[in-house]
Amino acid sequence: MGKGSCQSPLMATRKEANAGTLVGALMRKWTVSPEHETSAVGLELDESFHSKPPTPVAWLEQKMASCWFAPDGERAPTPEPPAATDFDEEEAPPQPAGPLHYAGLGRPWSRSREAAFRSRLEIARATGAVLVLLRHGQSEWNAADRFTGWADVGLTPKGREQAARAGLRLAASDLEGFDDLHSSSLKRTVDTLALTVEALNGKELPRGPRGTVSRGEMPRQAVEQMTHCRSWQLNERHYGALTGVHKEDAREAHGAERVRAWRRGWHDTPPPMGPQHPELGKIEGAYALAGGFPGELPGAESLATCEARVTAYYENVIKPQLLHGRRVLLVAHNNVIRTLIHHLDRRPSLEGGDAELQAELSQIDIPYATPLVYTYARSGGAALRPFSDSTQLGIIRGTFLT
Repeated sequence: MGKGSCQSPLMATRKEANAGTLVGALMRKWTVSPEHETSAVGLELDESFHSKPPTPVAWLEQKMASCWFAPDGERAPTPEPPAATDFDEEEAPPQPAGPLHYAGLGRPWSRSREAAFRSRLEIARATGAVLVLLRHGQSEWNAADRFTGWADVGLTPKGREQAARAGLRLAASDLEGFDDLHSSSLKRTVDTLALTVEALNGKELPRGPRGTVSRGEMPRQAVEQMTHCRSWQLNERHYGALTGVHKEDAREAHGAERVRAWRRGWHDTPPPMGPQHPELGKIEGAYALAGGFPGELPGAESLATCEARVTAYYENVIKPQLLHGRRVLLVAHNNVIRTLIHHLDRRPSLEGGDAELQAELSQIDIPYATPLVYTYARSGGAALRPFSDSTQLGIIRGTFLT
C-alpha cells in the first residue's frame, strides 16, 4: 500500500472494468490525501432449540445450510503451522483508564494501526487462519427503525454502498482472498456478501452445477474449494411479536426500560410471535426451505438462545475450516456478531469475568458493513486462539477496520 493511500494495485486494475457500476464509483472515491495520517474511510445470547447444541456428527448430518461451491475454486496447500507461538492464550490486552474503545470503534485508522494490523496478518500466516465478521449493510427496516429479526427485508441504496465499501476496505489491507464464505439465510446478508466479494476481487458468489446443495451432499473435494454456506443458524435473533414494530411504538407500549432489557439483556426474551402475525407465514416458509425442523421454529429468542445456535455453528462448521488454515468471511447480523464476540473473547483472565464482557457488549451496536478481523495463532501447545496487538484497547481481540 502506498504511503498515505489506501488504494491497492488490485483496485487500480479493476477501475476500467467497473466503470459505471456502484463498485466502480466507490473505487474512484477510494483515495486519501497524503498529508493526513488517518488514512481510511470510517463507516457507519439460556437454551438452544434442543436445550443444548447437537453433537458435531448430528449437527453435520442435519440439512441446516445450503452450500454453494465454485467448480474450479482450487486453493494452494496450506503450510504446516508451528507447534506454538509466543502468545499466551490467557493474555488480555491492556485496559484503558476511560470508556473503552471497542477494538477500534470511534478511532480513526492511522499508519501505526495499519502497521500493527499488518504485523498480525504476518504472524497469522503461520496458521493461515483469519476470520472476518461483517454485519450486513443498512436494511429497509433499519432505516425505518423497526425491529427486523427474521423478517426478510432488502438493503437500502445506502446499505448497498456500505457493502461494496467493505470489500474495498478489506482489499486496502490486503485481505483479498477468502476460502469460505458464510451468510444467514436472509437476503440482506446474502446481498451484502455478494457486493462485498464483487468489490473485493471482482468475483460472483460461488455456485455449484446444481445451484444449492445441502452440507450432507458436500463433495469430498470441497475441502479444496471456495464455499458459500447460507444458513438459518446465522439468522438474526428472533424478535417475536416485536418483529416489524417501530421501536418508538414499542417503547410507548411497554416502557423504555422493558424494551431495552429485551434488546440488550442476555436472558430476556421478547413476547412470542402470535399465529396472526403478518410475518409468521413468510418466516415459517423460509425456515423450512433453509432446512429447519418442522415445529421447532422459536416464537422469540433471548440473546443467550441466539448464542447457543450461533456458537454451535461456529464450533462445528467454521472452526474446522480455521483449523485447516482457511480464511473465512462471515456476513451476519448485529446480535449474531455480538454473540460471536462473546464466544471468541470470553476467557478466565478477564478481571470482571463473563458478566463484564456481557455488560460491555450490551452497550455497543455493531456498525454496518465494517469488517471485524480476528487473527489466530497457536499457543499453549496446539490450541488455536485469537490474538490482538498493542494498539487495541478493551477486551475484544478482533479489530474493526474503521
